[in-house]
Amino acid sequence: MAKLGRKSITILATCDERIRTLVEVVIRELREDDPVCHDLTVISGYRTDEEQAQKVREGNSLTLHSKHRETPSEAVDIAPYPVDWADEDAFVYLAGRVMATADRLGIKILWGGSWVKLRDLGHFELLQED
Repeated sequence: MAKLGRKSITILATCDERIRTLVEVVIRELREDDPVCHDLTVISGYRTDEEQAQKVREGNSLTLHSKHRETPSEAVDIAPYPVDWADEDAFVYLAGRVMATADRLGIKILWGGSWVKLRDLGHFELLQED
């Protein structure tokens, strides 16, 4: 069974409880023998103004008003571990696991991989409750 590393746990602690629950369930359900994605790492949760501005300057975000700026963060960036940014199949596979788990838990989220202007394969954010 996969488990989050110390750095991932620290980053995840900056996120909304629903995101924390979602990521914790996903990591618990990943299997070592899965050939596509058997572990994950948490890349980003809460971001300061400067961190978010840097993401915009780098072209990794289109807005200064990201859900990463909420306290607690309403967004999380995760990646299959070990991280290979070129392995889109692993990111898409992980996204399917995350979206299915979110649906099962009743957590409404949006995947950044579905965006047109900036495809962000590791990004997940909470949707507003109706």
